[in-house]
Amino acid sequence: MPFTSSFANRCSNGGGTPVSLSPDSASSALSGKTIGGGTRNEIYGSAQYGSGFGTYTQTGDSTTYEPDLTLNVSGHTSNLAFGFLPIPWGDYRGADILSKAWQGYLPGEGYTYRMSPNPYPALYAGWIARKNGDDRSRFDIIGDASTINVIADVLTLPTDKGGCGADALFVQDISYVSNVTEPAVAWTMQAILAFNIHLHPWNIIQYWRGSSVAIGNSTYNNAFAHPNATSQNYWAASPLDLTGVDADWFNCLNRTIAAVIPIVDPTLVVRNRKTPGQIAGIVVGVVIPVLLIAAAVVFWLLRRRKATSTIPAADGKTVSLPSKKAHSSPRSGSVTGAEEMSGETDGLMGSNWDARAGRGGAQSE
Repeated sequence: MPFTSSFANRCSNGGGTPVSLSPDSASSALSGKTIGGGTRNEIYGSAQYGSGFGTYTQTGDSTTYEPDLTLNVSGHTSNLAFGFLPIPWGDYRGADILSKAWQGYLPGEGYTYRMSPNPYPALYAGWIARKNGDDRSRFDIIGDASTINVIADVLTLPTDKGGCGADALFVQDISYVSNVTEPAVAWTMQAILAFNIHLHPWNIIQYWRGSSVAIGNSTYNNAFAHPNATSQNYWAASPLDLTGVDADWFNCLNRTIAAVIPIVDPTLVVRNRKTPGQIAGIVVGVVIPVLLIAAAVVFWLLRRRKATSTIPAADGKTVSLPSKKAHSSPRSGSVTGAEEMSGETDGLMGSNWDARAGRGGAQSE
């Protein structure tokens, strides 16, 4: 989770104490917010955007939860109990606050594939849940890219291994484009998946995790989710037509997604997470001293080599040590390197010996 010491984990039970978000920019839409504390018991929302938020009250060792039945997202982001921001639907029920949050502050970046095997980093993604190639069984799932990858990995498993036996399709990055067909709002977003699938807020069948993950179908139309709907009750939803759809298939999707989507795990903590500025300071503080020490060692070695390139003779003069020369094989008639060095050494010893002998002769006289 960016700018916190918290981790989100699939299948986590959640809970724990909320922690503060500390973005570098004080003007960020997330400055001063908290994340964490939500449990999987409250993972379900409704078919209405803005559902899935509430208030946790700690009394002694027990915690109570009271759902917030208002559907304005801007009033729900003071504490992101599960650690993830709602889906950005544009100027729809306060979602425009999400456009003011720098994406680097948001959790959930992952990889998508643009309908090809080449991974592509993205913040939001979509996945088509389909079984046995039957488009009548198709449901469209959207959310942050990391969560959608988790969902796809699990739902494609066989039912006896905890999945739903979904077709293995690519996770896709999704495009959000403006939709101006609803005069009650300045603009709303529509999520465009592959195969020209367009999702609007009124195409959503179920939200989870504070409206940050959703499943829908472009043919579903929730009359109570339109911006100009006369009733926007928390639980209001038009009937879902499952004609020709295996009800067990949809129920499996609903239950499995609720069970596996990542939420903040209080048992996992990143210790001493540093900001980019702190990391840069540490790098500079470590690298520069190492470079200075290395330069000092090189300088010392060069001075030592220069100092040992000559030796003093007995008469006060210096004798240069000969450099090592390449030599030929003894069969060519030239001396070997060892013989050459031996001769050079004898010459030096002879020179010193002559000097000592001269002094000795003078004494004998």
